[in-house]
Amino acid sequence: MVKIAYILLCHGNIEPIKRLITQILESDTNCAIVVHYDKRDSSDHYLELKASYSGSRCHFLSDADRVQGEWGTFGLVQAVLNAFDYIKESSLGCSHCYLISGSCYPLRPLYELNEYLGVNRGLNFIECQGSDWIRGGIKKDRYFYHHVLSKRKYPKLFRWIYLAQKRLGLKRIGATSMQVYFGSQWWCLTWESVSKIVEYAKSDKRFVKFFRTVWIPDECFFQTAVRQLCDPEKIADRSLTYYEFDKKGKPRYFAKNEIACDILRNYFFIRKYH
Repeated sequence: MVKIAYILLCHGNIEPIKRLITQILESDTNCAIVVHYDKRDSSDHYLELKASYSGSRCHFLSDADRVQGEWGTFGLVQAVLNAFDYIKESSLGCSHCYLISGSCYPLRPLYELNEYLGVNRGLNFIECQGSDWIRGGIKKDRYFYHHVLSKRKYPKLFRWIYLAQKRLGLKRIGATSMQVYFGSQWWCLTWESVSKIVEYAKSDKRFVKFFRTVWIPDECFFQTAVRQLCDPEKIADRSLTYYEFDKKGKPRYFAKNEIACDILRNYFFIRKYH
């Protein structure tokens, strides 16, 4: 039987997060939700959010397991790895893990998602593509060089360090021979695949270390791991969450009247809905 554990990465205003959690719990009566509330945000908000769902099928990573999910940094990968550990240690008994954010919105009743995953049993719905998937900005240089700072906090220094490495020919050892795959960070994986990733991440420290200084690793860490560890026939190479980027790689925001019928037919969530 299909049982989805939704991993929810969220931050900021908790009212929209509450609406999303409530909607998922009501629409999928068999699911569990594991929430990571960003460490950068208020502990009071985190405690209020946690108290609102006490005794429900909604679980919260402990304060000790919350990390700073700065965009473009490894924190967004670590938050998911921590959620994997929680699901395993708590024996939630899920068949799939579906990663969403507080900006995602269900397009269809979630029992239809359960039915779809049941029909497509064993498939991992994750994009695993070459660097041409990236729109705007650097591509292979995301992992050819070390990126150790937040671009949003230190944009000039971030660029200076990157260009200095490039001009000095300081490509990372082994980076040019490593096959890295890219795709949307909003995916749905089978628990079998998640278990392989968890084991691999703990046994091969070099793999995790490599991605700690990759720029925007949440768009390539899990994608690369899935391609290395899973049967290619079990990779759908598509997301079940609809998204759009502009030419500069910025996500598009959607209003309700902009959701077309073809989107409703082919996807179950949409990104950046307001």
